[in-house]
Amino acid sequence: MNPILRVENLSIEFGGIVALNQVNFQIPRNQISALIGPNGAGKTTLFNCVTGFYRPREGKIFLHGARQTSELCGLLNPGWLSRDLGLLQSLQARFFGGSHVLNHLGVARTFQNIRLFQQMSVMENLLVAQHTKLKGNLFSGLFNTQAYVNSERTALEIARYWLDFFELSPYLNKLAAELSYGQQRRLEIARALCTRPQLLCLDEPAAGLNPQETAELSRLLQRLCAQSQLSILLIEHDMRLVMEISQHIIVLDHGEVIAIGTPAQIQQHPQVLAAYLGTEYG
Repeated sequence: MNPILRVENLSIEFGGIVALNQVNFQIPRNQISALIGPNGAGKTTLFNCVTGFYRPREGKIFLHGARQTSELCGLLNPGWLSRDLGLLQSLQARFFGGSHVLNHLGVARTFQNIRLFQQMSVMENLLVAQHTKLKGNLFSGLFNTQAYVNSERTALEIARYWLDFFELSPYLNKLAAELSYGQQRRLEIARALCTRPQLLCLDEPAAGLNPQETAELSRLLQRLCAQSQLSILLIEHDMRLVMEISQHIIVLDHGEVIAIGTPAQIQQHPQVLAAYLGTEYG
């Protein structure tokens, strides 16, 4: 396996309750991987560790990017200057948390509950996601330098590309709040992609969608992975969607990995069946 992400011995607890216990797995590059498990298994906690919202008690998370390998847990507890970050980002990670720092390295995510800027237009939502990529400052903006103009043009081109991909171009000037629920789901994914990630983490992207919208999402995600050389990790309770689009599945139960494999292997795994159906195993 050529992994984009490697998790080693990850553990975290809250008030003495162990949420993750010695979790180990790898996410293959340029594939769709799914993280599944019963309610309370630790899926969202694991997502929050991978994307920088939680700092695990122990363990390591390695992101094997195109240019470098970064140990993400170390970046969430940096000194004054990290090997993988500049001084400003090291200070940001130290005092304000690490999610934006991991995004800079190529990790983007969506949330189970949609978190768009509802009173911004569709286009504005995609442009604001690219603010860290813009090569500009007060001086360049004030004098409209060529570098600033080129940077804004690139941001607009990227936004238009993802609007076309997710079939949202007719709504670019509408407020995000005016879109249907399914369109808002697609806009949130498009906004995450505007940050130009290598690993896209989707937290229950099909939640609240009707069967037609779920089928459309399935088609778009498969096309996305095939065309953009992107690695996707998703949490999802819709097992039909998981088995249809995933090449690799990790199963959590009570904070521990109980199975890893292909959809066919997971469907026949006795410990997975026991976890979901409540039957005894072994």
